[in-house]
Amino acid sequence: MEKTGENNENFSTTGRKTHTTQPKILILDLSGTLSKKSIGLELLAHKIGRTNAIQEYSKLRKPGIKLTEAILRGIKLLARHQTTVEDYHYTTDKIVKKGELRGELLELARYLQKRGTKVILTNKTSQIIAERIANQYGLNGAIGTKEKIENGRITGVEEILSEKEGTYKGIKTNTKINRIKEIAPEIDSKDIAVITDSIDDLETIKEAGFSILYSPLHKATHQEIAEKLGLGDYIVHEGATPEENLKLLYRLKLLLRHPGFASQPERLEAAVERLHKLNLTRF
Repeated sequence: MEKTGENNENFSTTGRKTHTTQPKILILDLSGTLSKKSIGLELLAHKIGRTNAIQEYSKLRKPGIKLTEAILRGIKLLARHQTTVEDYHYTTDKIVKKGELRGELLELARYLQKRGTKVILTNKTSQIIAERIANQYGLNGAIGTKEKIENGRITGVEEILSEKEGTYKGIKTNTKINRIKEIAPEIDSKDIAVITDSIDDLETIKEAGFSILYSPLHKATHQEIAEKLGLGDYIVHEGATPEENLKLLYRLKLLLRHPGFASQPERLEAAVERLHKLNLTRF
């Protein structure tokens, strides 16, 4: 998919508008989207030291290694180092306390929840991490790769959150959309929106009725690829200043309440400017 129009450096449309009403469910990706850092990497650093963690993590992200395999290897590595649920919670809480979550996306989640959208936090690395943050911020649910736990210690993988439903090396794999439908079978895919930063969510973007690609200021390779491919219905770019991110928040609010705005980017930007001048932070 190629970008068919671009209004300014903070917003563009890929021309793939598919939905016109506020979604019933928003899938909010954690790693790289809501979180500025990879919590999986930070957890590994907590267990084996940062230098060793970076070396091991880079092996998992090598070209040719599928994400499902990387997730499996990563959790097995943590299990070998006797990682506990308490380690997961400690690392997650540390990330939160250091301000590594994007405030504009948390504000967006609260805004949509007040208007009836259920916000589900997703993390392919870990169910434990996703649940910890979702519970702390009052989100409606969490979906992630399910770890096997014995006596508070991670021992392996029960189910991998992947882009395909099936099995991998004898372990069940499931998709974000399928997991949501297990929780809420009455929900149609067209009523699900997704905000993500990565090509790793390509299949989720295809299935969802509405999608936004969040482009961070400092991009990893998989994030650069996603933007070059023009994934998602719309692309929003993280700002370098609080003022720019306030405008970003306005854009996201307008896009998710009125997805049709992206087929009229000039109208969207005019509305954002009006809101910004009025300083309607609670719009």
